[in-house]
Amino acid sequence: GVEGEIDTGAERASSHAEDIHVVEKECRRYVRFVLAVRARGERGQQGLRLRRRVLIKQSYGPDERRYVVRMWLTLGGTRSRIDVNLSDRTNFEYPLLVGRNFLTDSLIVDVSRHHTASN
Repeated sequence: GVEGEIDTGAERASSHAEDIHVVEKECRRYVRFVLAVRARGERGQQGLRLRRRVLIKQSYGPDERRYVVRMWLTLGGTRSRIDVNLSDRTNFEYPLLVGRNFLTDSLIVDVSRHHTASN
């Protein structure tokens, strides 16, 4: 599992990714990238179909273009296949940000609690 941060202000989930490359295979575009779990030092090569590119408006710096892929995300007993932005989250506390596209219609956020999902 990967520790993440819930952000009800974020439209979609975002995951830390490294070595991001777009490749074409059988007339379809795929994104190859490495998911790195910093706490355990694990690295896993991934290859998922490119859904789209999005422009992220940053309040603290220049706008950023990101690749979006669809992947499975599980939080507690809730599992859903959602669109996830791939970005460099090295300077953030958590490698995963869970946005509204996972939360809406499935979970309630209690801001007074943290680390409630079991591993």
